[in-house]
Amino acid sequence: MTLSLLLLAVLPASAQDWELFPLGQRSAYVDSTQNPVSVETLTMDSVYQSGDAQTMYFNSAFKKSVFADCTSWEGESSVGPAYSYGIDSLVALNDTVYYTTEGSTSPFYFLPLATVGQSWPVVSIYWGNDYTTITITCISMGLSTFMGVTDSVKIFSLTPNGSSSGQAPISDQQFVLSKSRGLLHYVPFSQFLIHPSYTPFGSRELIGLQVGAVTAGYRQPSFSDYFHLSVGDLRAWKVLIGSDWYGVPDQYEYLADSITAVVNTPDSVIYTFDRTYYQSDGSILQLLGSIERYVKRDLNAMVTAPTHEFTLGHGFVLGTYGSVQNDTEVAPAIWMSGPIVRSVDPSELDTITSFTLTNGGDEMDTASCTLIPVSDIYREVHFDTRAGLTMKSVDNIGPWTQTLIGYRIDGVSEGDLSVGIIEDRTISHDAMSVLPNPSQESILLQGIPQGAAGQFTVYDGLGRAVMHGALPVSSLSVEGLQQSVYVVQVRLLDRIVTARFVKE
Repeated sequence: MTLSLLLLAVLPASAQDWELFPLGQRSAYVDSTQNPVSVETLTMDSVYQSGDAQTMYFNSAFKKSVFADCTSWEGESSVGPAYSYGIDSLVALNDTVYYTTEGSTSPFYFLPLATVGQSWPVVSIYWGNDYTTITITCISMGLSTFMGVTDSVKIFSLTPNGSSSGQAPISDQQFVLSKSRGLLHYVPFSQFLIHPSYTPFGSRELIGLQVGAVTAGYRQPSFSDYFHLSVGDLRAWKVLIGSDWYGVPDQYEYLADSITAVVNTPDSVIYTFDRTYYQSDGSILQLLGSIERYVKRDLNAMVTAPTHEFTLGHGFVLGTYGSVQNDTEVAPAIWMSGPIVRSVDPSELDTITSFTLTNGGDEMDTASCTLIPVSDIYREVHFDTRAGLTMKSVDNIGPWTQTLIGYRIDGVSEGDLSVGIIEDRTISHDAMSVLPNPSQESILLQGIPQGAAGQFTVYDGLGRAVMHGALPVSSLSVEGLQQSVYVVQVRLLDRIVTARFVKE
């Protein structure tokens, strides 16, 4: 399903000129050096005036719409960006905009009204930096056209007073500021303050914006973009039934589905399908008329949430013989919306957007505005605009994960559809450990096969992803993490393993 792109020549004017993030504008940014690219959405939607200072908050209106009358629920102070590059708020004083972040005692600041030739230094005293100062200079101003819009644009150069071995210099980057549409290109503000040699400078490029009902460029997918299967589509699943006990094998089961009916109601999409169920004991079941139901209002709020933000929505339950349904009978869970990733499929005929939601176990009773913490549980779901729900994982007493490994949708096949025929049903369970533990600088992952390919993610105590990357790696640097307890999760081709560690 192709993602809609709208190019409009005229957009409503911003309330003020040269704002970094115009009030009420939803801006979508990508790091253009990534492949596939990761999208970050930002909306500065609330301003608090105190004397001459204005505090500008991001996604406040979204939080109020999600939590309704529970905006002051216990733990609200933890609702914020999951990644160190996220922006929670800015402070404007006179003609200067300030940003502060944990780990640094000095602020980043920017002069949106700077004239050509004007410059200023941003100084950082973070102990891990190899140099202290990055000078920002306005080097030009003129008309430019972007996404069908022509506007006045300022360009700012970035000059460091030193360098870090192996790190591409920040002088390779620029700030580009539109008079009415805000930042078109920028380096995450926190990197001016914390930029040790092992952290490469990122960049953010505007690829889409929305003001009210008017959209230009990228549009974040909605519920209908994710749930659009048709009669005759096929799905193949691999189910991991894990064990947390050393020596007890993990087990695999396989599911093959054929969609036989699709019903769109005002509030739901309901899939009916015939399923072949390859059980771990080698037996095979034929299940006719299995049903999955996905609630539109609930899931639309979850999949359209701003990136790196908390949202509220009912989770997913395992129904009869592996069917997955949206569960509206229990208290809604508090989910962290992960990065949106855009990639082109192998046929290069379609842009696919994938999306992740994670939950550390917390639920919320919206009737009494009571936070319901659930210990020792972690949930994760994946969607993409090609196949809909592609993964559901729960880690409680033992991990359970259902992953889409193949499909045929609209006549296009991808992955493995011959499931359950030659695959092994069990694997030996190898424990993973972290050394040293506690740690201060870096950690080693013990129990992972040498050279194994996979992905790792580090989660904080709130279930928020704070680090992620690809395997194999010789070690993971944890210098940039705050002192706390963390969980590292490793996804290999044949299993998922986790271990806890303490950062001192």
